Amino acid sequence: MSETLTSVSRSSVAGLSEESVEDLNEDETSVQDDVQHLSSSDAHPNDVILCVVWKRGMLGAASYSVETSEVSVLADIVDVNPDFNMLKSLYYQVQPSKVVTLYGLAEPFTSAVRALVTPGDEGGSATSGALIFLPSKECKLQACRARVMSLRLPSEPADASEDEHERFLQSVLNLGAETMVTALGTLLRHLDAAWPALSLTAEASAPVLLLTNMLLSDIVTMDAETYEALQVFSHKMHPSCFKMWSPSSDKEGLSVYGLFNRCRSRVGSNFMKVMFLHPTRDVGVLNGRLDVVQFCMQPRSDEVVKNMTQCLKHVRSVAKIVTILSKQNSPVRDWKILHRTIYHLVLLHELCSRYKDEAALFTKIASFEMKALRKVSWCITRIIDFPDSEKQKRLTIQLGIDSELDRKKQEHGGLRNVLSRMAEMELEDLPAYIQTCSTIYVPEIGFLIAVPFWAPNLQDTDLQIPGLEFMFIASEVAHFKSPRCRELDATLGDMMVSIVQHEKRLIRNLVEYVREKIVPLHEMVQLAAELDCLVSMSTVARENGYCRPALRKEQMLEIKDGRHPLQELCIDNFVPNDTCSGGTHSLMKVLTGPNASGKSVYLKQVALISYMAHIGSYVPASSATIGILDHIHSRIQTVESIASQLSAFIIDLQQMSLSLYCSTPSSLVVIDEFGKGTAELDGLALLTACLRHYLSRGSNCPHVLVSTHFHQITTLLPASPLLSFQTLEYVLSKDEDIVCLFKLKDGSVESSFSLAVLEAIGGSKETVQQAAKVLKAFKQATPMVENHQSKISQKKVKYIELANKLLTSELDETLVSVLNKDLNLVSKLK
Repeated sequence: MSETLTSVSRSSVAGLSEESVEDLNEDETSVQDDVQHLSSSDAHPNDVILCVVWKRGMLGAASYSVETSEVSVLADIVDVNPDFNMLKSLYYQVQPSKVVTLYGLAEPFTSAVRALVTPGDEGGSATSGALIFLPSKECKLQACRARVMSLRLPSEPADASEDEHERFLQSVLNLGAETMVTALGTLLRHLDAAWPALSLTAEASAPVLLLTNMLLSDIVTMDAETYEALQVFSHKMHPSCFKMWSPSSDKEGLSVYGLFNRCRSRVGSNFMKVMFLHPTRDVGVLNGRLDVVQFCMQPRSDEVVKNMTQCLKHVRSVAKIVTILSKQNSPVRDWKILHRTIYHLVLLHELCSRYKDEAALFTKIASFEMKALRKVSWCITRIIDFPDSEKQKRLTIQLGIDSELDRKKQEHGGLRNVLSRMAEMELEDLPAYIQTCSTIYVPEIGFLIAVPFWAPNLQDTDLQIPGLEFMFIASEVAHFKSPRCRELDATLGDMMVSIVQHEKRLIRNLVEYVREKIVPLHEMVQLAAELDCLVSMSTVARENGYCRPALRKEQMLEIKDGRHPLQELCIDNFVPNDTCSGGTHSLMKVLTGPNASGKSVYLKQVALISYMAHIGSYVPASSATIGILDHIHSRIQTVESIASQLSAFIIDLQQMSLSLYCSTPSSLVVIDEFGKGTAELDGLALLTACLRHYLSRGSNCPHVLVSTHFHQITTLLPASPLLSFQTLEYVLSKDEDIVCLFKLKDGSVESSFSLAVLEAIGGSKETVQQAAKVLKAFKQATPMVENHQSKISQKKVKYIELANKLLTSELDETLVSVLNKDLNLVSKLK
């Protein structure tokens, strides 16, 4: 780094002004290079190991990130058998590369874990690469508690006694949560055994830099099928067969996450992914996020948001940086990135301090104790000599830090003059045929006299010079050791090696100091990541005209002019629709209408608006009041797979069964054409029975949105104030061409107009006409055999005419006799 960095860091300690933010526009190319250098592996998925334990109805878990050396724990939480919704939510949120559990746990739990890790392979190997079972005898509670108590964190005082160490762990861990302690101890014991293979290093155990808590009690439960059906995420593989299996080959396609991800930092993108995987019911958290989005959308905040984004794009994962720095020969650039990150966090702190009354997140950042960060920043700039480090291609220490190191450097600095004078003295003592020489220093060998070849084709005997010891030849230069060189070796020794080793010791001390401050650094980076995420969401909300949803604890959904956030980007004119559910409105809506009239888009639109409100985002509508939900269930998309060994209809039944079993009055259930995978009457009966079950709950009925082409269902469901029928408007021309208006209204239809839709998309007229005949015969209960008989009668006439011609023509007698024998066929035709 240049001298500018040093001056910048010193000013950051004294306090920064908002005007100084304008001076932060560093070379964009160097910033991008730093990003690529710091972790070209950032695009790769994190290698995360998850350990889960379920005992007596309580789920405990612990995860370890190999990349950041961070451990996250989930305190004991109730998870009901047989669905294990909390286990599924945890798995989708963490997205582990490996799962560790114990033998001897309840069979339903182990089956659920196998189904998550190896879908369709219920009897999969217990030692497969992604699923590992450990013996329960070796991971009992006492053994796991002892392993947890041996855990040492960088934030713990180094001189803490055993009692102080135990109190420290109790302050960061709930040691009374037995299931969680078992999971954490099992995870640590597994890491002890597998760490050399995981890290490819000789380290004895896995380093643990951070300890954080996972929260699932406030989560809005959504299964993987719902995420996929709503296109919250959409991964696209690389088209090249050489790259499609690479960990970084996939990219985000058209999805809600891809729409919102305008984050300026990698940590912001990662935080947004966690936010999208963890929709919350906490109204305080949601309103806090909405306050930040609202502030960023105001025109008066444009300059502030611009300065914030300038700071956020320099923020990196501190935990990962410290992990890199702890390795030998860490690059100078990594230290520059760490310092730049801390510096811009200090700037961000000052910016948010001026607007701390606008949002809770600004208050958190403004009240954050920055003393530790300022100390780390000051130490880095005071100790590391960045300009000299760039020249030396290694980390060097500034003068004035260590007196012994300064003495060594001073002696080394005057070494050039000493070597020049020594070379002059050595040349006087050399034979006359040697016209030039020089004195050099080679690490580990010492001081040498370098003499260029004085004649061509020198022999070994020619290199024997009196008073000198021949050492080696390099590039036609002979190197000798003289008495003066030995004297310098004894007095000065391996000076450069000593300096490098001395500087390495100081760098290691600096790394340990930074590791001690990793907790506040990590917390501040997480706050910056959340701010980056919310600034990105505000940008999308402003561009697309979203509104702030009002959150209520009542059972209600009131959306005015709602839109699908992705569909409206793909067409020119999107028709918005209203949604009213709960309160004075019915809780169950049954949609019928023509094919391709927008029923599925409308269902997904309502589900997405509800989902977006529960991640703290503005929603695509002119106004929205959303009652807090605990589940969002869907039966929209059937994800078939050979590995699952399940038919499409069985998958549909599983999704429907899950919504029936787990839904509550605060749930949203979206059902799109359930029952089409089997016979019409069977599908109609199943759908009717499910809807009747919801209606039988009375006021405990969830929000239910159903689209179907079973038009008879309007006569099979009981009249209830909880039930209403709706359809999407359309217009039929004189030629019976259908034009969909995509506007929702009350009522129902008796036809799906599938033939008109087929003709509208270019189906052949013959196919349409034949389908119309079949449909007419089916409605009138008349057989279609008549048409077939008419074709047969026409064939009969042709055969009879042909036979008569043959019999009346002049034919050979033999042929006539043959024909007469076969006249039975002709008579039958007659």
